[in-house]
Amino acid sequence: MTGTCASAGRLHAAALDSTNGIWNFKSWGCPYKLTAPVLADPVDPPIQVDCGWGFTSCLTKSGNVYVWFPFGGALKAIIDTKMSEIGEAREPTAREQNGSIPCAIWNTGFEPVRLPAIPSLPDLPEVGQSNSNSDETDTHLVQIAGMDRILIGLTNRGHVLKFQQVVDEIAVNRGRWEYVSCLISMIADIMNLLSLSSPTSATSMSSKTMPLSIPRMENLLKYHSLLR
Repeated sequence: MTGTCASAGRLHAAALDSTNGIWNFKSWGCPYKLTAPVLADPVDPPIQVDCGWGFTSCLTKSGNVYVWFPFGGALKAIIDTKMSEIGEAREPTAREQNGSIPCAIWNTGFEPVRLPAIPSLPDLPEVGQSNSNSDETDTHLVQIAGMDRILIGLTNRGHVLKFQQVVDEIAVNRGRWEYVSCLISMIADIMNLLSLSSPTSATSMSSKTMPLSIPRMENLLKYHSLLR
């Protein structure tokens, strides 16, 4: 079994394996797998995991987003109890065996919080992704990026959204997705303000020359908000 996606937060990490299983690492010798039914749907499997400062998130094929909080609430209680059980059974020092250090793997059926659907969004003809002429029938998230208490999302048509209140299991239920900008317009603003290119050449980029999927969207959003 191999990993297909991995991400690290402040004191934790997560990975998506080749069978769409989600592994969480809060204690490096005791990774745990989320086995909730909502994350095991073969029709709508997880396609990405991403860690924020104190939370972990997951994006599914259809665009659903789930979040969980390993440092607070019900999940922390589950983890603490399991770590106490494992700690009593394990040796205090991990020993290498045949080139690897064995881990105490465990599963939890804890069900993460599902975020609400994204709102209705405008057409973006500047990126060649009009809602009326696209081959796809819906607008949905295709990439997410975690920050400090915030999630950033990118849609299949180039919209950039943010979700605030990603603090704990209670606060996150009060949050909602907010439309921030068009990805191409955001890139054009940054290029113009940094004098890396003229606004005309930057805004003339189409979806054919600028891929909609970009690495670490939170950095792009930070630059955009700081430079405006």
